[in-house]
Amino acid sequence: TTPTTPTGPTSPADIRSHLSGQWRLTHLNGVAVSAGSDAWLKDRFPSLSLGEGDRLAGMGGVNHWGASLDPKGLASGAFLLSPIASTKIAGPVAAAALESRFFAALEQARSFDPAQLAAGTLTLRDAAGAEVARFARAK
Repeated sequence: TTPTTPTGPTSPADIRSHLSGQWRLTHLNGVAVSAGSDAWLKDRFPSLSLGEGDRLAGMGGVNHWGASLDPKGLASGAFLLSPIASTKIAGPVAAAALESRFFAALEQARSFDPAQLAAGTLTLRDAAGAEVARFARAK
């Protein structure tokens, strides 16, 4: 038999449906990330979820964050966010550093591969096509 590649969603409504829900960060700039034994990060690990009205929100590592996703480019794989707004609480240095890198990756993101969504993966890429963040659908 010939292996098949998942085609994933193709219409804007299907893509939005597959993007909906909670996504947990697994890689940042191509490097695997985890909370490890960090008790603080276990409850605040970087994540995103798509809610009503094309609103993205999640945890950054320390703070809650939110931004709007431009829905017009979804069918072509464009991933364009409004400026990120976040709470401004203090946290451990390591968590704050992770959050800073995470927010920078979200701000650099310009595209994603809709075909990966069906497999439970969301990979964000910058304008040059380099991976800036990868997520797995939260269970």
